[in-house]
Amino acid sequence: MLYLESNKIPNTTVMLRRELLSRFRYPEWTRIGEDWFLFLQMAASGVRMKAIRDCLVWQRRDGQTRSLVQDLDYRLTSEFEVLRRIRLWLEKMGIREFDSLHRRALSNAYARQARMISRFRGLMLAMRGVGNDPLNRGAWSAAAEILGRAGRRVARKAGLA
Repeated sequence: MLYLESNKIPNTTVMLRRELLSRFRYPEWTRIGEDWFLFLQMAASGVRMKAIRDCLVWQRRDGQTRSLVQDLDYRLTSEFEVLRRIRLWLEKMGIREFDSLHRRALSNAYARQARMISRFRGLMLAMRGVGNDPLNRGAWSAAAEILGRAGRRVARKAGLA
């Protein structure tokens, strides 16, 4: 799931043994996705992880707070860079169990981004997702959503809706 669906681990809630940080480091080549890359390396190396269901952190933000993930273009390129680099790292480490997942992970990333962008650029991303994994329902669904919205827009403009 971590590989296929992007990082769902809130960084502020992670607890780990100190010796893990001597084996695995946050990468310095990105400011978005560094935690995802780190957690992917740990998981692929066999580090056991467990979710704690309790609320561990409350976070408050005011209307002036700016986040790196709000920079959409940087966020999009960072996600693909993490996938590219984790693939290279897995190959370097001789870890082959995830080969079959990489196409699906890439396809899912295209589908997620297509939904964020929408319109023609989003449709092109969704179709790249389909091209990476033609059996990925999520990529087909993203393309259908975008085409449906476009059809509704055209119908509204034509006075049909």
